[in-house]
Amino acid sequence: MASDQPSKSFSDQDPDSVFTKTKQMLLNNMTKVLSMANEVKKVIHTDQITQSSWIDFDKRATQIIETLKKDDIKIAVLGSTSTGKSTVINALLGERVVPEGKGIITECAIRISGVDFDNGYWINENEPNEQKDMNSLVAESTKNASGIQIYLPKAKHIFLANEFVIIDSPGIGAKKDLDTCVSKYCKDSDVFVLVINGESAMRNDEREFFVRFRKDISPPNIFILINRWDCCENDKDVDKLTKKHLDTSSELWEDLKLSVPLNKRVFFVSAKTSLESKMQGLGEHVQGKGSNEFETFREVMTECLSKCAVETKFYKHIQSGIDMCVEICNKIDMFETCISVITALEDIFKNEVQQLRLRIQKLVTEWLNKHISVEAIVNEPQQTEEEFDQNNIHAYKEILEKRFISNLERRVTKNCKDDITRYVDSTVQTLNAWVARNVNKLQTEHASFENKIGSSYQIIVGHSLTGYKDKIGLERYWGACGLLTIAACLVMIVQEPGKALKAAFGCGFVGICSSVVVQRTFWDKQELVKTQFIENATQQLPKVNQDFSKSISDTYERTLRNQMEQIKNTIVREEKAFSGLVLSTDVTELNKQLCMLQDIRKQTKTLLSEFAKLEMQVKHDI
Repeated sequence: MASDQPSKSFSDQDPDSVFTKTKQMLLNNMTKVLSMANEVKKVIHTDQITQSSWIDFDKRATQIIETLKKDDIKIAVLGSTSTGKSTVINALLGERVVPEGKGIITECAIRISGVDFDNGYWINENEPNEQKDMNSLVAESTKNASGIQIYLPKAKHIFLANEFVIIDSPGIGAKKDLDTCVSKYCKDSDVFVLVINGESAMRNDEREFFVRFRKDISPPNIFILINRWDCCENDKDVDKLTKKHLDTSSELWEDLKLSVPLNKRVFFVSAKTSLESKMQGLGEHVQGKGSNEFETFREVMTECLSKCAVETKFYKHIQSGIDMCVEICNKIDMFETCISVITALEDIFKNEVQQLRLRIQKLVTEWLNKHISVEAIVNEPQQTEEEFDQNNIHAYKEILEKRFISNLERRVTKNCKDDITRYVDSTVQTLNAWVARNVNKLQTEHASFENKIGSSYQIIVGHSLTGYKDKIGLERYWGACGLLTIAACLVMIVQEPGKALKAAFGCGFVGICSSVVVQRTFWDKQELVKTQFIENATQQLPKVNQDFSKSISDTYERTLRNQMEQIKNTIVREEKAFSGLVLSTDVTELNKQLCMLQDIRKQTKTLLSEFAKLEMQVKHDI
């Protein structure tokens, strides 16, 4: 049965769990961001990405995810030698883990974290592949080690279960390379705990240490533990000693320019008493002011840790997640804008070019029908007359066709070019005015149409003017018949002299006809071919005119179409939202991509709401 209880805000939850829950929510959201980015790249081909904004997009998300997985809450415990730093750490853990004692005990940094194993172990950083039993960890273990890693079972050490990590450091002033040690192990700590011997006062080198590192640490998250207070609280001068500790702490606060109230960061404790009571199972129920303040310190520090760590470690990642979601949505929005511009460009181009085609075709067709004579064009004087080869008549017919087309092009260019140029310029101006209003708002440069047609046109006639069957072979046949008739008459005269007169008249007539045929066959064949070509071309002139006007308008359309494709490429290439992406300029393909991207945008906006909700929760509690 579902609970009617409202969901808890972070402030209502156990402080120890705030960090872990926030981290998991952020991890889940950043994983979704990475998924959304990869989906966008699947839809928009990215095999030639060149711009860093897209090259690094998934890298940014992946880096944040990896950082989140490694992020933990780090507590650095610092102080002079023999102030009880190790005892403070053991009291936080509830058992003796790190070596304790008088004098210099800890000679290297010790990092303590939790693991999901049943048994703890430790590793000397000089021997990283060797896991050692916890019982073997003694003071001598720290002497020659560059660092020690301790791993304790989370099930047993609740303090480590919520991503807490504790750093035990060598004593301030006891190790020459302490600064190097602090820079390596403590620099990114979320909380710094300065442990001071309650029987003395804060030393100058302790103050100087924090002042020296104030740019690299988190000043608001500094806690001061006046340890071994159980040895001082019954002293007759306890009030003077308390004031002395508060005064020196106040001076450090002034040096670090801290605004957090001092009474919320300075605690008089007895770590040893607190540890012993926990090991005996007494918990907080033990006499003595020092022990009680240690538990108060632990509670305040835990709450501060979770909330401050969420702020310092996660808030910037939440902002990055929001920014990346907005970036994805903005890119998709711009993609949609680009598609709408390209689609509208296609529509206006189709309309304007269709009108241009009709105007050019009408102009050229009317001029051709009114002014063109095939015979005049074919017989137009040439600079060089082509040699006629009676054995290759088809080659001569092709020469006539080329001459006709060439002269026709020249005449059309001379008489129609000015009007055509004016028509094209008008179309180009209309298209450029539209581009200026719609394309240039996408910050795209060099996007314009031009009238790039030269002084001639490549005219393509849709059929051949030489495909007709010539009549020269038939005339040869009639010529041969005439010769045979003459020969037959001569034979008749010899055999029948009485009929000579009639035969003479007949032969004369036939001879005259035959001579004409022979003359045309053998002496005027070139003119005959030309005449037949002109007759055939004249019959096909209406179709030729139509092909001519269509070919000219096609030439302009191809040129303007190429320019439009360049403009579309310029839009998707120079638009900042898609820098480097390989986008299609085909409207159908773009619309398919847009449908997929709109679904991604819907998911991204849902994810953006989740980030915003997480941001509000974090702001409310930090």
